[in-house]
Amino acid sequence: MIPKLSEATIRYHTTAQSFERGQDYCRADSVNSLVQRGNTLSAKVEGSEVESYRITIQFDKGGITHAFCTCPYEYEGWCKHIVATLLTCLHQPDQTEQRPELAKVLASLNRRQLETIVQNLANEQPEWMDAVEVQIALLTQSKTQKSQKATRRTTVDSKPIERQVERIINRYVEQWDDEPALDEIREIIQKADKFLEQGDGNNALIILGAIARAYVQDWMNLDGSSGESGIFFEELDGVLTEAMLSTELSESERQQWQKELKNWQKEVDNYGVDSFEMSLAALEQGWDYPPLREVLQGNITELGAWQDEAPQQFSVWKFSCYWAEYLALDPPA
Repeated sequence: MIPKLSEATIRYHTTAQSFERGQDYCRADSVNSLVQRGNTLSAKVEGSEVESYRITIQFDKGGITHAFCTCPYEYEGWCKHIVATLLTCLHQPDQTEQRPELAKVLASLNRRQLETIVQNLANEQPEWMDAVEVQIALLTQSKTQKSQKATRRTTVDSKPIERQVERIINRYVEQWDDEPALDEIREIIQKADKFLEQGDGNNALIILGAIARAYVQDWMNLDGSSGESGIFFEELDGVLTEAMLSTELSESERQQWQKELKNWQKEVDNYGVDSFEMSLAALEQGWDYPPLREVLQGNITELGAWQDEAPQQFSVWKFSCYWAEYLALDPPA
């Protein structure tokens, strides 16, 4: 059961109207397939569409940490389907089927059985193959990283990552809320972060480049009215900037990245998006840019690390975020 769950908690996180509608759904037994696996609760709720809405609720010992529904509701608080699910869980606990967590289920299988499961899932859901290929590439790369600590050029394949981002966007084309799609893309970005933590900026850039390439091409297919899909470019710009400053690029690589970043910027200019200003500046100026060296040595002026007007998104505090990467690069004095 979910700790600290009560009607008062549910009311606090939703509107009076959504709570009332959720009660109606609960009484009408519209909630089904209620399953708990560890700290995750999932359910299906019959609504106005042919397909039932899918609900995912995550929690810890302090209570609910995340609640998501596939319905297009984008107003204040939890939707009526989440409310109905939680009310069912609260008042009809016997409706919740307890199942073991995935890790425990997989632990009981041998290698042949695991291979069969992956192959069958890939055959049933072809789009999953992209995610499988990404995981294989990352796992293989991690082993190579451990065995070859010295400089190397073994690279991650960018194509499966591009296809995965394209499929994520296509899957959420008709949704009003962009956040679920963006959250899935953020999970891929986290894979690039792991390479950065290992000191492998080259492969981090390959992953981030694949994400940006696919996102620039398809982002307008996201229909959310909140504008989050446009704001997401700032996140991409930030992680690309960190990777640029954490990677020793050759002159030809630098020129290739400049060309690609400028092309991406042209693609989105008409939509009023300042997408890659920060990463372009970092790429062109790098750690050897004299004003940046002054900032890193503690000599900060109002202009920060810029001789003229700073890019809109690039403030002095952002440079402090990259101090660890600066030290790791061990630039010449």
